[in-house]
Amino acid sequence: MPPPRGTPNPLEGPADYDMTSIVHCDTYPAIDPTKLDLRGKTVLITGASRGLGQTMSISFAKAGASRLVIVARSDLSATVEAIKAASHKVGHPEPEILAIQADCSNSESVEALADQVKQAFGHLDIVINNAAILSMQSILESDPAEWLSVLTVNVFGPYLVVRALLPLLLKGESKTIVNVCSVGAHCVTPTISAYQISKLAVLRLTEFICAEHENDGILAYSIHPGNVPTTMGDVDDLPPVYRPVFVETPELSADSLVFLTSQRRSWLAGRYINLTWDLPELMAKQDEIVQGDKLKVRLVGSKPTLVLFHGWPDTARLWAGLINNFLIPHGYGVVAPDCLGYGGTSKPTEVTAYAFQHMTADVIEILDVEKLSTIISVGHDWGSVLAQRLYNLHPSRVAGLIIVNVSYIPPSPKVDLDAVNELTKKAFGFGIYEYWHFFTADDAPKLMRQNIESVYSVAFGDPYTWLANWCSPGGMRKFITEGLTQPTLPYATAEHKEDFMNRHGTAHGFDAPSCWYKSFLAPEQTEADYMLVSEDAKVVNVPAFFWGGEQDFVCRTAALQPIIDGGYLPNVKSVTREGGHWALLEKPSEFGQDVVDWLQETFH
Repeated sequence: MPPPRGTPNPLEGPADYDMTSIVHCDTYPAIDPTKLDLRGKTVLITGASRGLGQTMSISFAKAGASRLVIVARSDLSATVEAIKAASHKVGHPEPEILAIQADCSNSESVEALADQVKQAFGHLDIVINNAAILSMQSILESDPAEWLSVLTVNVFGPYLVVRALLPLLLKGESKTIVNVCSVGAHCVTPTISAYQISKLAVLRLTEFICAEHENDGILAYSIHPGNVPTTMGDVDDLPPVYRPVFVETPELSADSLVFLTSQRRSWLAGRYINLTWDLPELMAKQDEIVQGDKLKVRLVGSKPTLVLFHGWPDTARLWAGLINNFLIPHGYGVVAPDCLGYGGTSKPTEVTAYAFQHMTADVIEILDVEKLSTIISVGHDWGSVLAQRLYNLHPSRVAGLIIVNVSYIPPSPKVDLDAVNELTKKAFGFGIYEYWHFFTADDAPKLMRQNIESVYSVAFGDPYTWLANWCSPGGMRKFITEGLTQPTLPYATAEHKEDFMNRHGTAHGFDAPSCWYKSFLAPEQTEADYMLVSEDAKVVNVPAFFWGGEQDFVCRTAALQPIIDGGYLPNVKSVTREGGHWALLEKPSEFGQDVVDWLQETFH
């Protein structure tokens, strides 16, 4: 095993000895490449002429990889022969080998490399970005050209390789990129500034690859190969303080890589894996790692930022109590936009503008401007669905999900309104979406504007009136067109009503909001959203919190359990309080405290 804990180690990183109860310095039976199956896979490895890269090539050959692309600036003949010998020894056919001498830090050289691979194989399944160099000098004594060359090879090189090879990966099956990082990314070790800075940049590069290409199916993660002598030359040439800690073998690194890539482990996206950790034990901690958003770079002690999405017919003001009385006092960051069609944002009336892939792309632009790599996605009513789709379409940007009143709705290629109403009649005794027939009608926005008092009172009245007005065929149209009114609940204050009237009393005040309903029923929209969401992302593999009102007859809290039973919310906590569709306004203190309690329990 690695040196005993307590051994003076200038390169000890976070969780070196804590992430798994067992740590390794040499290969072990559970990661034996001869027991793994990579037949049919096309694998590219940079820095493959010697050391780690050569050993990686041998391990992939032992696992039966069908095609190996080995890349280095120096001669590769020794690696070619080693691959052939390894294949023969374990009884595999020789893989097709493409040996390419290339400088991975030179754009022209990398483009030529990509062309050769395209001509030879047409695709790639796995890319191992291994090529790197080391320089050990203090900043004062360093040679600027040498310092820069470390960043050029170690950061610019992987960038060039990924950029050039992404089109080939997209044609492959595994679509996996492994960037060889280092525990040094987490260290500040005098004389190794260029190397450690470069490896920290590699971690962030990996996260960017996931953020930009996850919807294309690309999976990328970073690994620390262990402190392997071949990565820095002869151990005897190292300063004495490093010699006791360079004890890992290249076989540990190589066999671990084969183990990791032998299956597509999408939950590792953007994460850092130390290959001295016991990998079967690490795999068993998947839920813990995903739910705690672990193995990623973040500011120690920082609290997450929540992005809050409202629904019909609200604006971001819906969240004022939660923000001012609970989130900000407890130190959480907040982004609360007016959603498309409402408040101060644009109000298109083209149904296509409300497709979730477009609206979530707008949200990602906001996150990028605010420099928020991951957030907790929160939503009420339609905002709940938007919060869900932000995870579905951009899972690497969402560390947690809070859905208020509206349960999780897995992406579906088609929504049949009549079928849903018939189904809920059997389950609850009434059709929960009967009012949609009116909300999606062409004359509804005009009728709602003409009878805006009716709209306000039907929305914010006693929850039990919803059975007749929202959940009965023709009930909503009758209430609105006849100009009926009813008492409203205490939270519907004069200020609340004035804001509603000012926003929706304009000439086209209800036109844009109605598009949310129309878009959800449009088959070309639901099918597009469904096709863009990967199978992995249909399951919410981050901590989730559902909060609902017991008397919400449209968004039934009972709808949550079938979703849990279906495996879509493997880590969800639910709280149900007295109240209707706006129970968060009826019970603001309970709602705020419930949210903060969950945040503190989950993201401590």
